[in-house]
Parts: sequence; structure tokens; C-alpha cells
Amino acid sequence: MTDMLVILVLSLILVILSAFLVLLKKEIRAIRRQLHQLLNGAEKPVTVSFLDRDITALASEINETISYQKERNIDIFKQEQQLKEAILNISHDLRTPLTSIIGYLQLLHNTDLGLEQQEYAEIALSKSKDLRNLIADFYDISVWEAK
Repeated sequence: MTDMLVILVLSLILVILSAFLVLLKKEIRAIRRQLHQLLNGAEKPVTVSFLDRDITALASEINETISYQKERNIDIFKQEQQLKEAILNISHDLRTPLTSIIGYLQLLHNTDLGLEQQEYAEIALSKSKDLRNLIADFYDISVWEAK
């Protein structure tokens, strides 16, 4: 009789553990499915229906990680936008004084200079125009990037 009772109790424990294992695997599949949906653009947090402390803690950690990653991505995007704006401003700020320099070099080039001085003025003017073209390209790229 006691052997029969032990077998019955062990059988009952085995059934309970089997049911627990089945429910646990079902919950893991549900979490995996929700993670897949998140990767495909879903915006809802991971939820659990099985009231197990470890599974609930896992879902909570997943949700915190996802939230942190979203905040980090937003911060990175803002920093990239600020950098693009700074580059745009720098390229614009470089153009203004360079235009003045080119104007003064053109005036200097058109004055009565010695042959060697005339050659130096032409070189400076040519290099300034090259720099202006590079800055214009840089400005155009930074405008395009800022969009």
C-alpha cells in the first residue's frame, strides 16, 4: 500500500513538473515570437502570461534593454544632426573671409607689381580659388548631408 502511495505521489509530481515544463517552453516560444516582432518594427513591450519570477525578470530585462537602445539611437541621431549642422556652419564661415581674400588678391594682381611679385600674386590667387572650390564642394556636401 505504501509503495502504491509513493508511486502515486511520484506520478503526481511528474505530471506537475511536466505541465510546468510545457508551460515554460510555451512562454519561451511566446517571448521569442515577441522579440521577432520587435525586430520587425513592433513597438509593444515583451509581456509574459506565465507567472514565474525568473521569466518575468527576463522579460523586464529585455524591455529595459530595448528601451535603453531606443534612447541611445535617438541620442546618436541627435549628435549626428548637430555634427552635420556644425560642419555646415563651418563651411559657410570659411567662405565669407575667403571671398574677401580673393577680392584683395585680385586687386593686388591688377596693380603695378614687379614680375616676381606679379607671379606670387597669381599663385596666391590661383590657390585661393582652388580653396574656394574645395570649400564650395564641402559646403554642398554638408548641405546635402544635413537633409
